[in-house]
Amino acid sequence: MWPTLISFGPISLHSFGVLVFLGLFFGGFKLWQRAKEEGWDEAAVMDSWLFAAVSSLIVGRLGFIFNYWGEFGGSVYKMIFLTKFPGLSAEGAWLGAAAALLILALKKRFDFWHFIEAAVPALLIVEIFSRLGSFLAGTNLGKAAPAGLGLTFPGIDQPRWPVQLLWALALGLIYLLINYWEKHYRSFSWAKEGFLAAVYLILLGGLKICLGFLEESSAFGGWWGAGLSLAGGLILIFRSGITIKAPAVKAKEPKRKKGGFDYV
Repeated sequence: MWPTLISFGPISLHSFGVLVFLGLFFGGFKLWQRAKEEGWDEAAVMDSWLFAAVSSLIVGRLGFIFNYWGEFGGSVYKMIFLTKFPGLSAEGAWLGAAAALLILALKKRFDFWHFIEAAVPALLIVEIFSRLGSFLAGTNLGKAAPAGLGLTFPGIDQPRWPVQLLWALALGLIYLLINYWEKHYRSFSWAKEGFLAAVYLILLGGLKICLGFLEESSAFGGWWGAGLSLAGGLILIFRSGITIKAPAVKAKEPKRKKGGFDYV
């Protein structure tokens, strides 16, 4: 659509790189605001965010290279220059960021669930900007769409489903919902910290299952979505204080043989 925003001779600003940077900036700002409100160590929180960003980019890039190995032709130059040859595996990027945040939350001894809930809106901001960047760069394409329903991308013959825009729109709605529940879910007597993380995973997994049917590179999209939703469901159960008890089975009393004068 618009892979290059501005060019100054040999220097170019690519839309994908710019939007990923903006997502990381605004997501980090959101997390920093929360850290300031809660009185956390702001430097430690932002260090964790930067580490998660680097981990996300590395794992996401490796996932994209693995999925589209033929397009790189073994060129290390193409693999390294993310802005000129854009593309991230959404699943890999998410996994890299989530794993880094979980590890650092434990290592730095943050209030675990409190910190994870604060990170959820920040992650959503990055995801929204990344999907918009993919749309402008023409990466992470959807499958071929019927005439009149798809969009034509540069270098692609057939119109494709604009799944990047659908993702960005749906993630925006989830972001609004998470912000709303962040202020109200504590009024639920059964809900504990971790509720927002559970809802986020359930909705993200459901979204992956639904939009996976329209994505070109989604061989394991359904399994990935099901795994996220399952993880969210388990967190919701265990953080709600609900206990699942197996039904008690009464042991049968052994029958007593009657004696000669036993009339009971």
